[in-house]
Amino acid sequence: MPSTPEATTLLAPGPPPFGLEWRHQHLGEGRLLLAATPGLLGQMPAARYGAVAFAAWNDDEPWGPWTGNGTLRLPAVKPSQEGAYQATIYLPYLQGQVTLELAVQKSPKVSLMPSPLVWAAPGEAPPELVCLVSHFYPSEGLEVEWELRGGPEGSFQKAKGQRWLSALHHHSDESVSLSGHLQPSPVTTAQHGARYACRVYHPSLPALGRSAEVTLEVAGLSGPSLEDGVGLFLSAFLLLGLFKALGWAAAYLSTSEESKKKAQ
Repeated sequence: MPSTPEATTLLAPGPPPFGLEWRHQHLGEGRLLLAATPGLLGQMPAARYGAVAFAAWNDDEPWGPWTGNGTLRLPAVKPSQEGAYQATIYLPYLQGQVTLELAVQKSPKVSLMPSPLVWAAPGEAPPELVCLVSHFYPSEGLEVEWELRGGPEGSFQKAKGQRWLSALHHHSDESVSLSGHLQPSPVTTAQHGARYACRVYHPSLPALGRSAEVTLEVAGLSGPSLEDGVGLFLSAFLLLGLFKALGWAAAYLSTSEESKKKAQ
């Protein structure tokens, strides 16, 4: 409403004109996103980020109170767009301002290599495991843990071995990726069938995080697979055919020799 009766007499009935500004502040840098000012349309700057604002009164009561709409819409949010957003309303008799904080998060994708199996002989270390953690934001707050699931008595424990993280890789969409590495310790026959898992924690994920796993196969302990069985069957079938062919050839040669002897 007009702040004083004197202001009421100076203004025409109905809602007064007003100006709207939206500004973005992040990492010490401020920029004007959008300005909507009646009477200055030719001087309006281009909207950043494809932002759209709605600047209008919702009612037209002659003497107020009035309710207006100064909404800002960001059609697509990127990591660089996080920070403080400040809306300022300019009226003939007052100025209003409100600030909100926008935090952007993107959850990581998690995969484990080699997959789905890793092989090792008893007393030897499996090959290096690589946990790919890709396209997440922000880079802060990420943790990678290694687990060994199953094995002796179905135990669950932290995987033993040397572990390290790679440097961050930055993408064009401003997300980041990295890889976690584990060089496992030598394995025993009791660990056959256990599963190595990398578990990733990040502010954008639930409390239990996100994980990927591979199964450990200890050489000499795996039973024949379906592919092995099919291979053995085909080998036996080919050998049987070869033996029969050799038998037929031997019988034919024997018959031919007897025929020659009788002819002589």
